[in-house]
Amino acid sequence: MISIRNIKFMKRNNSLNVGRWLFAAWVSVIGSSLSVVYLSNACRVLTSEIANLERESNILQETWGKYLIEKGTHTSLNNIESLAINKLNMKAPKRDEFIAIFP
Repeated sequence: MISIRNIKFMKRNNSLNVGRWLFAAWVSVIGSSLSVVYLSNACRVLTSEIANLERESNILQETWGKYLIEKGTHTSLNNIESLAINKLNMKAPKRDEFIAIFP
C-alpha cells in the first residue's frame, strides 16, 4: 500500500535523480569539450613537427645531391689522372722543373 509519505519521498527522490543526471550530462559535455581542445592542439603540434621534418628532409636531400655531384667530379678527376699517367706516360713536374714567366 502506498501512503502519502511514500509518494512525497518518491517525488523528492525523482527530482534528485533528474538533478544527478543533469549534473552527469553537464560534466560529460565539459569533459568531452576539453578533450576536443586537447586533441586539436595535439594535432596542430604534430602537423607542425611533420612540416619541420619534411623541410629538414628536403634540405638533407639537396645536400646529398651536391655531395654526389662532388663525388662524381672527384672520381672523374682521379680517372683522368690515372689515364694520363698510365696511357700517356705523363708525370707531375718536380720542383726544379717549374718555369715561372713574369710579364
